[in-house]
Amino acid sequence: MITPPTPTTGEIYLLNVPFDSNYHNVIDFKTSDDRYNYFVTHYLARYQTPGEEPIKFYFDDCSYSRKDGVLYVPVHIDKLYDVNYLMFRNKYYSNKWFYSFVVNQKYVNDGCTALTIATDVYSTWQNQMEFQDSFVEREHVPVQNDIPGFNVVPEGLETGELVPYETFNLSDELTPEICVAYNGESVGSNTIVKKYGGNYNGIPSSIPFLLVDSGHIGDFLSVVKAASQDQYLFTIFSVPRLAVKSRVRSTSSSPYFQEILNGSDSYMESRRVIFTTQTPEKVDGVKPHNKKLLTYPYAYLGFTAPNGTPKIYRYENFHNSEEIQFEGFSEINPNPTVVINPLNYHDITANAVNAVTINGYPMISYSNDVFNTWLAQNSQIVNLSLDRSQFNYDMTQARNSVAVNRENANATANLITNAVSAAGSTISGNLSGMITGTVSGINAMENHNLNLQDLALSNLANAGNKMYDIRGINAQVEKQSLLPDTGVLSSSNSTLLGYGYFGLSTFSRFGVKNENIKRLDDFFDLYGYQVNEVKIPNLTTRYWWNYVKTVGANIRGPIPEKDLNVIKAIFDHGVTIWHHPEAIYQYHGHEGENWEVKVQGGAVYE
Repeated sequence: MITPPTPTTGEIYLLNVPFDSNYHNVIDFKTSDDRYNYFVTHYLARYQTPGEEPIKFYFDDCSYSRKDGVLYVPVHIDKLYDVNYLMFRNKYYSNKWFYSFVVNQKYVNDGCTALTIATDVYSTWQNQMEFQDSFVEREHVPVQNDIPGFNVVPEGLETGELVPYETFNLSDELTPEICVAYNGESVGSNTIVKKYGGNYNGIPSSIPFLLVDSGHIGDFLSVVKAASQDQYLFTIFSVPRLAVKSRVRSTSSSPYFQEILNGSDSYMESRRVIFTTQTPEKVDGVKPHNKKLLTYPYAYLGFTAPNGTPKIYRYENFHNSEEIQFEGFSEINPNPTVVINPLNYHDITANAVNAVTINGYPMISYSNDVFNTWLAQNSQIVNLSLDRSQFNYDMTQARNSVAVNRENANATANLITNAVSAAGSTISGNLSGMITGTVSGINAMENHNLNLQDLALSNLANAGNKMYDIRGINAQVEKQSLLPDTGVLSSSNSTLLGYGYFGLSTFSRFGVKNENIKRLDDFFDLYGYQVNEVKIPNLTTRYWWNYVKTVGANIRGPIPEKDLNVIKAIFDHGVTIWHHPEAIYQYHGHEGENWEVKVQGGAVYE
């Protein structure tokens, strides 16, 4: 039976390194040799006395060292307080170096100290780790993918107050113009070209529309009144300049108005791009490292018109973020609505779902000569009423004359009859009867004639009133022909806000305040973005460091189960992987050319 030789440890280096066993920060290396060369330069040395050779904390002939446990080193504990790390190998069995944290020191005697060690599983097994698809909660995305719109998973961070830092006005397009609905064929001596109306922005109207300069509305009304054309004035209102597709000017020397020309049958006639901007590179004057700060909720374009409903537009939702465009269109009617529509929003060419509106274009006050308008419309009826009253008065007088004649005839007959009766016996009976009969006959004939006259007057009155009734109907028809045509114009509810507010601050850029940009930028610098994706984590996509946090990391490799579980826990807890040991913890000072990844083939170490 052959007895094997007594094994020896081989080599132990006592070190001091700039990281600890909480695994919040780790260092990776391209190769095992790079790792060895870094750590071996961090072993410690002590001077026994000045001028003598320093004692190096390196031992090459010790008993077998276990991976986790206690190591006894021949050094007094007072000389080892700054030892927080060691590396060793049992060269009798393997050339593999094990890297361990010194988690405790215990005095044994003046010439011996017990060191409790725990394996640095990341440094020891880094080159054996094989990541599989895992749920990645946070990480630093590749710089080439850090563009607005690529990383929009909500972070749930406190942004503070978002403030407008740049505003845009659309006053030229939204400025109100005074519009008159006018149903006459002329204004003074100026003939209306489109006197039968037409199709205005797709909306039919039989009433023509005139545009009047706001400074000459009084002059326009004066011309109308002087020509007694008040009755043709239907209403005066305001419309946005955007709604006027085309116009023609009057040829008069002082017309004070223009005509709105008929549009085509297409409602698209008045649509046109009224606002263009770009995705910003800065927020409140600060250019962030992390482009997520250029997206919602850290930055957005807000619709803020004082007479419209506020709305948020996210830069990242525009299909072509380099040029953001909005089209506008409106109507020509009292209380018009302006519709402002984003183009290529959510990859839809014209997205009406996300359109906004502006209302509040006021009606224009004006005075009208009511008496002259009424008199022009009712003069025939007034004259006819006077004629009819005179005719009926004359008929009444004629009937009264007939009635007087009838009374006189009856009175005369009664007087003669009474006189004959009073004579009595002096007149023979035959003579008395003859006189009485004669008087009665004459009276009857007189009453007959008077009845004929009365009947004739009644027929004349009936015929005359019939004539006046017919003339009255004709007069009513004539009156209606003088009235302006009535019509119903579409309208919308609105609140008068005044000319000074239309188009002001219609769009504004909103963002977190200047002092909060750096705070949020620093957070993303340290901890990357919320990803929430099943994938292989990004471990080497940034030049200086990568942060990774997983949920239930999936890692394989020829690694002891205990150490493998610790490695998984490191990534589930969240870890910063430093690619350059000399720069560990130096989060600032790399904003220059090395701030972004120096990539070749998409990764730092290829």
